Amino acid sequence: MRRLTGIAVIALSLAAAGCGGSSSSSDESTTTLAIPTTPQTEEVYERAYSECSSTDLQGLATKYNVTKTVDAISTAVGIGWSKRFGGGAVEAKAGQLGCREGIKSRPDTPSSY
Repeated sequence: MRRLTGIAVIALSLAAAGCGGSSSSSDESTTTLAIPTTPQTEEVYERAYSECSSTDLQGLATKYNVTKTVDAISTAVGIGWSKRFGGGAVEAKAGQLGCREGIKSRPDTPSSY
């Protein structure tokens, strides 16, 4: 079940990212990005989610040698798992989103995240 939820989150997150709230009234077209659902993207998402939901931010920052920010950590974790599974930018994005969702699921995550 988590796999389906994770992939849905990826698609929705990317769709939301493409729909910027501009006050401009011009005829700008919005591009919606979608991550293909493949066994590889699912695996990267799940591994990143699991790691980020079970390891504290300091531990992740130390492991991936990045600053202790959600952006830096989720990017590094996504890239790390993508490389592990021979993926590229699409898989790295899936891992980044999985990590962010994992961090949000932690009981010690501030509600402001």
